[in-house]
Amino acid sequence: MLLSTLFDDCLSLARIAHEGQFDKQGAPYIFHVVRVGFSLLPNMHAAAVGLLHDIPEDYSDEAAGRAFDILGPIHGDLCPALRLLTRKKSIPYSDYITAICDSQNQIALMVKLADLRDNLAPGRIQSLEAFVGPAAVRDYVIRYSVAQERINKALFELTGLWS
Repeated sequence: MLLSTLFDDCLSLARIAHEGQFDKQGAPYIFHVVRVGFSLLPNMHAAAVGLLHDIPEDYSDEAAGRAFDILGPIHGDLCPALRLLTRKKSIPYSDYITAICDSQNQIALMVKLADLRDNLAPGRIQSLEAFVGPAAVRDYVIRYSVAQERINKALFELTGLWS
């Protein structure tokens, strides 16, 4: 499978899976995964996982299975990254971040960092306050900022590059 085909297939599945879903600010949710995926270009593998990163966690087993099928036999090496990025609701957030950091999976680290950066973008944070209130925003920013620092450190230790 060509990388451009992989990217196109992942984008199509993300569009279908997130159809009708909105983020906390009321924007179509697909905007978030597209921003995450496109921010990882020109690394097509990371971008593809970025486009799919919320499907296994948020959707039916059928949609999750389709995400793994797209990566399939040719890009099966990307499946561990997607699995790492799938947080089970029973797992505390800090344990989820620890698992990603300890994995030494560069794609998972890159995608989670891009996800956190998008979630912490000033425009998104400012608009979030109107929907959830200042105390919730403060907790959100602290939680995601700590996670971002941990992911950045793990990526630096793995690659020697500060992101």
